[in-house]
Amino acid sequence: MKLGLDIGSKTIKLVLIDNNNIIKKIYKNHNGDIKLELKRLYDELVKEYGDNCIDSYGICGSIELNNLKTIDNILASVEANKFLNTKCQNIISIGCETYSLIILDNNYNYIEHTVNSLCAAGTGSFIDQQAERIGISTEELGEIAFNYKGKTPSIATRCAVFAKSDIIHSQAEGYSKEAIAAGLCEGMARSLLANLIKGRDLEGDIVCIGGVTKNKKIIQEISKLLKKDIKVLEESLIFNAIGAAILGREKNFNIDFILN
Repeated sequence: MKLGLDIGSKTIKLVLIDNNNIIKKIYKNHNGDIKLELKRLYDELVKEYGDNCIDSYGICGSIELNNLKTIDNILASVEANKFLNTKCQNIISIGCETYSLIILDNNYNYIEHTVNSLCAAGTGSFIDQQAERIGISTEELGEIAFNYKGKTPSIATRCAVFAKSDIIHSQAEGYSKEAIAAGLCEGMARSLLANLIKGRDLEGDIVCIGGVTKNKKIIQEISKLLKKDIKVLEESLIFNAIGAAILGREKNFNIDFILN
């Protein structure tokens, strides 16, 4: 069986593929202790499938661990897109720390990609920060924003300092928590696309991947701005782990070596 791991700043994504079928998938917060959570997940695999269940493995993500040979996130996304047969020529990835646009040709092969700068604005961590600022969870922010139908304030999402100022101003003007949450999501969608699209017309369909796909309001706004339907698959959260499993050629998976 092929094991794929996508280790991010907030979550671990794991897939196990056997005969081109995904037989195990896990998406879990590691709460800052990556090594402990990896050990728990490995023990779970061994208990369920046995000591020698892993024939090959691949690892990608944004976190570096000792002794790891990692797979490029862009390559993992392209490979997963083919494996899942999404029929999409564009992949928008929105994670906790990064977001990117990958453009593919008619055969779903790589053409080019754009990645955000080091600034966290527009990423999942930015949303986490703003949710905490207005006193709700990230999950609640996405839900109330999606369900809100009234007028929204304009929230600058290109910078956390500007967002804080706009939120305070909106509260002073009497906007509800729901309206501010919706305004945040609208602003984030605008900023994200401004940084990624840069005036280009995207040919073909679009699939969106990463943790922020759980925020239906942001996906709705991206769709509205691009005037295109956005595909969010059941596998969108574990997309790159799938690619890592397929591309991975490492043998003799040893959890103690990885966690050294």
